[in-house]
Amino acid sequence: RQDLNIISNHWNWIRVYGSRGITRNILDIIKEDSLSIQVMLGAWIGSVESEEGILNNINEIKEAIFLSNTYKSIVNSINIGNETLVFWSDHKVPLDTLHHYISYVKKNVNIPVTTADDFNTWNKNDNQSIAEISDFIVLHIHPLWGGLQLDQSVDWVKTIYNEIKIIYPDKLIVIGETGWATQKHNQGIQAELIKGKTGESEQKQFIYQFR
Repeated sequence: RQDLNIISNHWNWIRVYGSRGITRNILDIIKEDSLSIQVMLGAWIGSVESEEGILNNINEIKEAIFLSNTYKSIVNSINIGNETLVFWSDHKVPLDTLHHYISYVKKNVNIPVTTADDFNTWNKNDNQSIAEISDFIVLHIHPLWGGLQLDQSVDWVKTIYNEIKIIYPDKLIVIGETGWATQKHNQGIQAELIKGKTGESEQKQFIYQFR
């Protein structure tokens, strides 16, 4: 509740990644406290290689539909899946399965429906059918993970955004993820891929330059 009241002083649109867990609490607090916040509701989608995975996806989708129809004044869009198509995802979903999920949700709600993914998904011809069925595109552009230094980061984000806009000139494109981390691991894939200096002052610089 404290977080949401702070957020409401600075932002009027937030995104949640799943429909279960604390999501209903978030929506209730926004309603109870009359906060001027709209929500992009998420349905967390994962592997369909097991019955458990399939059931999880179905339950997420059903709850997303229920919440969007229950909190109509708060939920302004639904995002089905997060980074489920990009080649490095650890929770990949078949293209036709995601297409079916999005189509099903669109038939059961009256708000825009989409999916969110890395730019390395949206720039692939194979995924254009997902872009076509999505009411708008949620685009992830992370310059830090792209190996960029801070002074190059915002220009790189702009370049990537414009490249995707050229591919989908008639689609609204929302940057759903970008930013600059305050710290990183000194081992593993973060140490391998992240070349820029991390820190609170660096994050502040990125946010101000980005805005």
